[in-house]
Amino acid sequence: MAWNLHITGPAQKEFRKLPAKDQARVKDAVPTMNQDSLSGDIKRLETAVERAQVDARDLELINQAAHDLNAEVEDILRYQGPTA
Repeated sequence: MAWNLHITGPAQKEFRKLPAKDQARVKDAVPTMNQDSLSGDIKRLETAVERAQVDARDLELINQAAHDLNAEVEDILRYQGPTA
């Protein structure tokens, strides 16, 4: 599937600020990307769902660690017995 790329005025202004070497690289990449948008040195971005899944796994690990730590503290307090 072919794509058409339209560069807005502000983007053109930013493009002109790039070093000549980078401008040439972009100019070379655009025609290829018109034919195959996934060509070149692109990197797949995480989706919000993927990031949320990672965060949820991290939170589950933290919750489990907190539960285990609380159980250990309760055992220590129970072992020490009443101090009064």
